[in-house]
Amino acid sequence: MLSNFFFQPPKKRKFLTKIKYSILKKIFLIKWFLICNIKYYFTIFFIRNKKKLHNIYIILLSKNRPTKFRRLLDSINILSKKKNRIKILVLLDKDEKMKKDYIIISNYFKKNLDIELFFKNFYPYPLGLNFLASKSKKNSLICIFSDDLIISLDKWDDYLDFIASKFSKKKAFSIWTRSNNHTEKYYTLSEHPIINSNWFKALRYICDEKLPYITDLQICELGRISGNFIITKKMMYNHLRADENNNEDDETSIKLKKFRKSKDYDWYPNWIKNTNKRIEDAYKIKNFKSL
Repeated sequence: MLSNFFFQPPKKRKFLTKIKYSILKKIFLIKWFLICNIKYYFTIFFIRNKKKLHNIYIILLSKNRPTKFRRLLDSINILSKKKNRIKILVLLDKDEKMKKDYIIISNYFKKNLDIELFFKNFYPYPLGLNFLASKSKKNSLICIFSDDLIISLDKWDDYLDFIASKFSKKKAFSIWTRSNNHTEKYYTLSEHPIINSNWFKALRYICDEKLPYITDLQICELGRISGNFIITKKMMYNHLRADENNNEDDETSIKLKKFRKSKDYDWYPNWIKNTNKRIEDAYKIKNFKSL
């Protein structure tokens, strides 16, 4: 598969492979630029489904970042149109050092937002996303957020209703959202893709246990293979990543940077091994129909 080659980490490419990569990268980007735009405009202008209201689950892993957590909640509180249909599920370690701060912040926002904190340990840590997603109800949208993200689009939830309503509520699908980062990769990778509850029901996972650190890439690739996805045109988030904003550095980001340089983060071998499984899972998504 061309995508297997395209997503190969740079340090694994040989010199001649790098030349080949630069050529194929342009082909890959042009191809998906055309596919995504044709698919988007055809869906928007020719599928005339009535806009439906969706329950929205925001699932979030956080660690020692109550200040950033508060900043995210602030943006949700200010920019959401209908807050009563949004539920925020947050997973923290059992031994979270700043547990009290998270509880105080959550209680403060509970006047306007439905927030639930869970203190459980998962290894690898991202597998906790599956636990949070299992709490979602039928016909809902599941937003996979990070604590260094803030909403930037006013009435973002209303915009998601408009996009999601283009699909049958019986189908499994993903929405590739836009943020201020990864603009070049926009048509190949969405940093914070959204899935509906049928997607989780079809696969019983968001985060693959063999590929726990690239959930966004996994979701986008399953969307690419199945065809059950749509892009968004409006910029929805600001992702304030520490590796691109020095003033965002903290204990968690420093540890994360070190981890990404370690052998434990080397996801590419499992990505190749899982090629057939991805095809099988994409088939489940494509053919899923809820009762």
